[in-house]
Amino acid sequence: MLRDLCQLDYQEIAEQLDIPVGTLKSRIHHARRHVRESLRDY
Repeated sequence: MLRDLCQLDYQEIAEQLDIPVGTLKSRIHHARRHVRESLRDY
């Protein structure tokens, strides 16, 4: 949500969460896929 709503870049978000950028990208990818699958029937 920080990426989409606040227009923060991956590096800024990763620094705030104290995680590597690669981990952040993976988490965002999986979260978006989960939302997409959850909303597929609607």
